[in-house]
Amino acid sequence: MATRTKTLRSILRFCDLNNRGIVSNYAQLRVLIDRHGFPPGHMLSPNARFWYEDEVAAWLNSRPLYDGTTRPPLAGGAAKRAAREPVAPYRIKAAKH
Repeated sequence: MATRTKTLRSILRFCDLNNRGIVSNYAQLRVLIDRHGFPPGHMLSPNARFWYEDEVAAWLNSRPLYDGTTRPPLAGGAAKRAAREPVAPYRIKAAKH
């Protein structure tokens, strides 16, 4: 008689993602899902979401590594501000005594 072994997949909740340093808040998690291909997870109940550990590991392994020698690209408003022409500093008038 052949025996079958079933491998159970580990699940992660938001607090596990937070403890591992993957996300720090729900807003950041939403940005990762919407803009950076982070797995959306699975609903355990209407208000409880979980992720399979192997899916999160695959996403992490697909991300480029930062080697510390080049500056990562700016995102959002920071990119727009950097693209603008530099603004001349304000002149402060000396107070009259």
